[in-house]
Amino acid sequence: MKPASGYTLIELVMVMIIVGVLGAIGAGRFADSESYDRRAIAEFWLGSLRQAQQVAMARAADSQLTLQIRVDSSQWRLLITGGTGQTQVQSWPSDGLSLYQGSSGASGCRGMSVVTSSLDIGLDGDGNLASGTNLALCINTDPSTNICLASSGYAYAGICQSL
Repeated sequence: MKPASGYTLIELVMVMIIVGVLGAIGAGRFADSESYDRRAIAEFWLGSLRQAQQVAMARAADSQLTLQIRVDSSQWRLLITGGTGQTQVQSWPSDGLSLYQGSSGASGCRGMSVVTSSLDIGLDGDGNLASGTNLALCINTDPSTNICLASSGYAYAGICQSL
């Protein structure tokens, strides 16, 4: 007689149980909305800061453009204003998070000051920061979300690098 080949029923059931457990663990990792929320917040800030720089460069004739960030208990509002008046208003729910500002090289939100009501950021006609120095922003997510607005006016995710 020829010996039987293949898997037994017990082996197949054990493989199905192991695959089911691994699938349940993996699905839980992908269902975590905190990482998505943190990324959405970063994209909102980066998009808004980059748009302000583009508007400043498009209005090169104006002396200065101001990006005003207003903070209240429920939302962040960003207003882009220039020589011709208010251009755009964007808002995002703050969901109990705080916005911090600081200088170059600040890691995380520690050592930065919280923005309690408003923050004005000036951009010249070339899109550069009017202050001439980097501006570090931090949102107290877990882990913290760091955004740098370089002196050139370019916004990027991460800690400001001093030159």
